[in-house]
Amino acid sequence: MFVFLLEVPSDCYSQKIEKSVFPQDFTNKVIQNLVLEIRPGEFEKKYLGYSLLIFISEEKEINISRVENYSADEILPIDQDVQESFVKSLIDIDLTPFEGCLLIYPVLFVKNSNQPLENNFREGLKSMMPTLKFEDIDCLQIQDPLIVSHREGT
Repeated sequence: MFVFLLEVPSDCYSQKIEKSVFPQDFTNKVIQNLVLEIRPGEFEKKYLGYSLLIFISEEKEINISRVENYSADEILPIDQDVQESFVKSLIDIDLTPFEGCLLIYPVLFVKNSNQPLENNFREGLKSMMPTLKFEDIDCLQIQDPLIVSHREGT
């Protein structure tokens, strides 16, 4: 049995390892810190859709808003505390691949309730996608749809 040992000074080949964006890591932060905190404004229907818009500027500034398509095609701001919490959660994630991009997350919000509710599943699905016209955006990414369930009283 032959054993070869090779000694290499560790100083010569030191590497700097940086965290990079893994789409699932970023999406997990979106779900935990935004989607689970933002509920649609109308609660008379069982299925509600909205679009979560996340713009990351070239300077890595983050602006978050939403479009609740069932009421009007207007962009609504989100709570400032929720936005700040989300931005803090990204401290270890390199956002370079998303610089200058508008990320759109279609969200279907399912209300679980004992009350008899109209079954509006198709309407809810349709309302997930924004019907806005986006201009002067060089990078637009539509992410996989997210489905969130909410039970009253929890």
